[in-house]
Amino acid sequence: MMFTMFAMTTDSVGVIIPQVIKEFGLSMTAAGAFHYATMTAIALGAVTLGHLADTVGRKKTIILGLAIFAIASSLFAVANSFALFLLLLTVSGAAIGIFKTGALALIGDLSASTTQHTSTMNTVEGFFGVGAII
Repeated sequence: MMFTMFAMTTDSVGVIIPQVIKEFGLSMTAAGAFHYATMTAIALGAVTLGHLADTVGRKKTIILGLAIFAIASSLFAVANSFALFLLLLTVSGAAIGIFKTGALALIGDLSASTTQHTSTMNTVEGFFGVGAII
């Protein structure tokens, strides 16, 4: 489910960019930041905060990431400026980086063999494709 949400978040941005350009009077370059804010924050969140999975535990890291993601997602309902949208996308991206590293580490912990680990990772990452389709 987390990976489906991740894909829905990252893939839906491209679909709404034309409306964002129109709503805020943006150039194509400025609108591009709308997509890259999320992706950059995912990478930075995973690299800088991924250690939380080891220090506070996998489950707590996943819950923390999902809670931050939920709060940021809820705040989109009241966002009224491009800057606030970018901030919320950045926070959402960092949250995805947090819960994804926790989830992937947990899969590694629960896998009894390399084959099982590979199979589980492929299944979980397959939900990314489901989210992209939705």
